[in-house]
Amino acid sequence: MNKKLIFVVILAGLLVSNFVFASDNDNLIGEWINERTELIMFNNGSGSWYDVPITWRIVNNQLNITWRNALYIYDYSLSDSIINMVGVSANDRGTRYVYSKKFEGIPDNSSFVGTWFNTAAELIMLNDGTGSWYNASIIWKIENNILHITWKGDLYTYEFTLAPLTLIMVGVSSNDRARYIYTRK
Repeated sequence: MNKKLIFVVILAGLLVSNFVFASDNDNLIGEWINERTELIMFNNGSGSWYDVPITWRIVNNQLNITWRNALYIYDYSLSDSIINMVGVSANDRGTRYVYSKKFEGIPDNSSFVGTWFNTAAELIMLNDGTGSWYNASIIWKIENNILHITWKGDLYTYEFTLAPLTLIMVGVSSNDRARYIYTRK
């Protein structure tokens, strides 16, 4: 076989594999959240998980994450803005994670509309800026990337992280400094 032909075949194979690898990486790059933590994956193969630095890459159609000097391997699937991961390595076999991709930029009010729940309460946010929380009426709005909720006559303000299935609110007003994690119903 001709050396030039072998070189062209090898080069074409490398280009195709790099294109496929880049496509998988491009879909995974970003900030992903669930009710417990955030998974951040940068395009250079670094990131963080449970606030600990990681490296990550796709190998044999599996997501490999090196976290705290241990390799964790996951079968994964992507649909819309959701990633499902199932552990296949011995140190995490069978563990399931579902993450939602964090909205980029400032979401509009319609992104919040719906019913959110956690073990303590249900938060209902309606299109007209009303709703209920802990079985009491609320008025809510987003202003300057802060969630404002008037509940039982008092104004509460929250920094937030929002994804299609998860809402994390952290109190920044003096009357509530709690952290709330809700899942979309």
